[in-house]
Amino acid sequence: MAIVGERLTTPESGWKRYGSRYSSFKYNGFSMYADSNKYEGQSMVSPSVGGTISYLFYGTKLRHIHSVGNGAGVIEISIDGVKETIDLYSSSAINTVLVYEKTNLELRTHEVVVTHKTKGSWGSDIHFEAIDIDSTGYLLHPDEVTNIHDLVVGKRIRCHYQASSGQVGIFSGLGRETSDFIPKSSSLTPDGDFYFIMTENWNGKKYLIPDRNIQSGISWDTLNNIGVSSGSGLPINYLIYQSVVPMMTSNSTPSPYVVSSNGNSGSAYEPYKAFDKKFINSSTDRWVSNTTSPTTDKILTIDLGNGNEKKVIGYTIISLTSGASATQAPKTWYLEGSNNNNNWIQVDYRNNEVGWLTNEKRFYNCQNVDFYRYYRLRVVNTNGESYVSIAELELIDNAIEYNLSVRLPTGGVSATDRDNEWDKYIVNSTLNGTITAGDNNVWNWSGLSSWTSTTFTSQAANRVVRGSSSVDTYSHISSSTSSVTYGFRPVLIVEPLIFPPTFEGGIDKTSIHSDDVTLAGTISDPDNNSVQYRILINGVNEYPSEGYTDFMPSPLAINYTISNSKFILGSNQISLEMVNSKGSEASWITTVTLDSQNPTITAFMTGMQLNATIEDPENDTVQFKVVLNDVQIYPNVGYTSLVPTPVNYQRIFHSNEINLGSNNTVQIIVLDKYGAQSEVTLNFIGEYTGLLFFDTGGNYYSTDIGEVLKYLDFGTLVAGQSSLDIKVNLKNTYPYNIQNIRLWSEHSIEGLAVELSKTNNPFIANSSLIYGQVMSYNDSLEFYVRLKVDTSAQVGGTFDIRVSADPV
Repeated sequence: MAIVGERLTTPESGWKRYGSRYSSFKYNGFSMYADSNKYEGQSMVSPSVGGTISYLFYGTKLRHIHSVGNGAGVIEISIDGVKETIDLYSSSAINTVLVYEKTNLELRTHEVVVTHKTKGSWGSDIHFEAIDIDSTGYLLHPDEVTNIHDLVVGKRIRCHYQASSGQVGIFSGLGRETSDFIPKSSSLTPDGDFYFIMTENWNGKKYLIPDRNIQSGISWDTLNNIGVSSGSGLPINYLIYQSVVPMMTSNSTPSPYVVSSNGNSGSAYEPYKAFDKKFINSSTDRWVSNTTSPTTDKILTIDLGNGNEKKVIGYTIISLTSGASATQAPKTWYLEGSNNNNNWIQVDYRNNEVGWLTNEKRFYNCQNVDFYRYYRLRVVNTNGESYVSIAELELIDNAIEYNLSVRLPTGGVSATDRDNEWDKYIVNSTLNGTITAGDNNVWNWSGLSSWTSTTFTSQAANRVVRGSSSVDTYSHISSSTSSVTYGFRPVLIVEPLIFPPTFEGGIDKTSIHSDDVTLAGTISDPDNNSVQYRILINGVNEYPSEGYTDFMPSPLAINYTISNSKFILGSNQISLEMVNSKGSEASWITTVTLDSQNPTITAFMTGMQLNATIEDPENDTVQFKVVLNDVQIYPNVGYTSLVPTPVNYQRIFHSNEINLGSNNTVQIIVLDKYGAQSEVTLNFIGEYTGLLFFDTGGNYYSTDIGEVLKYLDFGTLVAGQSSLDIKVNLKNTYPYNIQNIRLWSEHSIEGLAVELSKTNNPFIANSSLIYGQVMSYNDSLEFYVRLKVDTSAQVGGTFDIRVSADPV
């Protein structure tokens, strides 16, 4: 048995492998890397931290196969939210290595997300090659559903297609895994699975497009001969239903359902396993009647619970699982109903049901008109064995028949015509944010052109083909062309035969600023089925907060007011989605435009002070930020909180924030409550701010934050000597007027007197000076400084001249 760290080039017994090219993996931030030394000749590579691989699998165990090396990074594997970290480092580069194993998981569907956590030194970092799971398990794409009813835009459903070369084939197996996938490069003779991806739901019709060309080398004329090229398309029938019994996890769970039998072959084959919803089964996922003491009638009974009576109109049976013999399948049986578990009424009878296949599901209608609490399957004959195998039994009380048709997509009558299905869905749609528009990893258009139904305007014999060199490539060729580079990619249209609900009504406003909007009208169902609905704003549930309302009788009047706070600036989509009790869906969509005038900003510089006033013409609250030389300075991050207008903002910039003597740029960016934006940019030359001393040459002695630029140097003085006076200038670079200006000196030098004077002739010595005048921005005044040293002076030193003032 392989252990983690060893090469594992093929899956071991009891395991099966899905390589990185398998279509059920959902990649984000990964790309394909071709290398013949890796599994199936390729790996998927994440060049950046944050890349993810997502998938679902049904089974009990999982292995991950990666390339390792001395520059590999670290991945995180999350299974159902439980995370583990795996370091892909190895002293040497090795391909196809078992790097992770998890066993003993519960037998069910598990959600797996692999995240690239740490980047290695390789140019391509994380190389994913494959996974191994139970040999009886299966893999699902994260967006995959198995039932048409569960399809929404962005979801996908699996389908099988088989065809001979140059001929239109057969579609089958919608919603289940039938075989491996058709190659992404397509095939002349396809016999495999692919995904239909839902692109739109319009008036109850679901539109789906394959994730690949499902067949190559087939001409447009051949497709047209059977109606695939026409607008109506090729019809297919399909039935969808809801099972009466939920997924059972024991004979009495969940309540009130109880499953029983008149015997089973040990605890591995208990009766509830016929209702456990495991449609692709392992050998023990089934009820097997008593094998040691076989009874004539093999009976499987379900009690739906008191008050939970149902009218069953059909049922399905899967008899055989892997390892089961066709002789164990039922051949003759009765389906019976009762309300006392004693008196039984025949609901359906079948005879000579032969030729059962493994995992084959058979559907049976029954002409039942009554509601019963108890139902039982009474098998009187098998296909040869003395006991019977029932892997899955579904009782149906509600079925919807669908009209399905396939046709070619439209492709645009010219290269500039973008109003067509190829551009709408494949080139431009993100499918409600589930994919990147035009992603080749989703649509597989690279190197392949797809036929469309469209005739090229200038050449009637030519038909438009799309894709190949790029997703929006537009070209045209003769309709008789059959080449491996041109292929069949049909639109699937799903329309229930039950008519959908309708809505008559509307909204009271289509253009707003601060108003609420009321949606009012009536939901009606043509067949008087009960209805439920939900209201969405820009794709998000508004009412109810999640899911749909309860079912209510039709017609149903609605009147709902949508708060202004739920709308965004610009166009907003209001969707009313309706479903009747038969599962038929419809949508009503409209738009509301929220307009808002931009805020106004008045801003100017006074010296190094920014002065700004923010107003809003509609008196909306605003938030703002200030950016200086590409660095946000207010607030530290993001925007301020929303505040009423007008807003006044002032800020003095100091020398440690700006470029002195050169250009500076300050931006004020404002958003109103709805997101309407204005901004103003000012440019200014940086200078010091404050009360600054400078010499007769205009050179400053210090900065505005107290850094010394030069000294007022008196040289060496002899004890008992006085210096000459030196002229000093004081300049106001504050962006406002000042008064009560006072100058003085500070020092601790013994024997030194610092004398100040407003004039030098005469020099009137003072220890401090007071000026009564008002100094405006950029005003200056002069004063004189002289030193006097008495005979007690011993050493020199430094002294400070200080200034204070009051704003006017």
